[in-house]
Parts: sequence; structure tokens; C-alpha cells
Amino acid sequence: KQNERIYEESLRIWFAFVIKQIQTDLRTKFQKDITSELTDWDYIEKQGQKILKPAALKIMQTGGNDAYKLLQVRGAFDVLNPDAVTAAGKVTANLVREVSGETKKGIRTYIKAGVKEGKAMNKIARELRPLIGLTQNQTQSVMNYKNLLQDKEKFPGLSTDDIDRKTQRYSDKTHRRRARTIARTE
Repeated sequence: KQNERIYEESLRIWFAFVIKQIQTDLRTKFQKDITSELTDWDYIEKQGQKILKPAALKIMQTGGNDAYKLLQVRGAFDVLNPDAVTAAGKVTANLVREVSGETKKGIRTYIKAGVKEGKAMNKIARELRPLIGLTQNQTQSVMNYKNLLQDKEKFPGLSTDDIDRKTQRYSDKTHRRRARTIARTE
């Protein structure tokens, strides 16, 4: 549980960075050509590794030291060991590529839907924020939830602000679940 919290916090920091970077890129690069490059994914991956690697090393150190205690062996797990640093780099590199790939799919899904609805890029960028970091299926789930809330027959008393607030809460919950799942898996 302690290690999950360490990694989950790093994932949240990285997700926040990704959100900010993609929103900036949407506003600056995505004005003219919808098929143009969305953002600098290599930069996002490098930053993800930079943010997540210290958490991975800390978890490795904690786990190693806990194992020594459990086995009642004297010693200390050294995270400065080049093999440990290399292993942490590989773990975070794989994770970042995996998350970035899923994030790209989710963003693509949302942008397609937004363009189809005739939304302006600035509006798409603003609305995209809560979806960044989610998988394609999770993004679709948030979009479906918002569409359901907008059904005036089922939810006649909901204002636009109510719908946005409920959708944001659902998205936040989905983000927390995704970060927790990634932390447990890694």
C-alpha cells in the first residue's frame, strides 16, 4: 500500500504535466491541420521517465530493505547500484510508452467526436483536460456519461454546470482508478 501511494503520486504529477503540455500544444500547433502532429510525445515520455524513475527507485529500495528485515539479514539495498537504476529506467520507460499510447488513442477519440460536433479547438482543448491519461475506453466512458447526463428526458433538472461538475467528478474518479491500477501493476 505504501509503495502504491508513492507511485500513484508520481503518476498524478506526470498526468498533470501531460495535461498541461497537450493543452498548450493543442492551442498552438493544432490550429490549422487536424492531421498534423498533436504534441511532442517523445518529450512527454522523457518527462514521464524523469518524474516516475525516482518513485520506482524508492519503491525498489523500500522493497529491498523490507526483504532484508523479513529474512533477518543485515544489509541495505543500494539504489545507486547501476543495475537497479537501469531496471528502474526500463520499468518506467515501458510504463510511459504504454500510458502515452493509450492517452493518444483517448485524445484521438475525443478530438474526432469534438470535430464531428463542430466544436472549436479551444473548447476541445479545455474539455480534453479531464480525459488526458485515460485509455480510449475510459475516455469513451466519460464521454458517454456526459452524453447521458445531457439527456433532458432522463435528467431534466441538470444545468450545464451540474453536468460539467458531475462529469469532472466521474473523470477524476476514473483517473484515480487508472493511477492506482498502474501503480499496483508496476
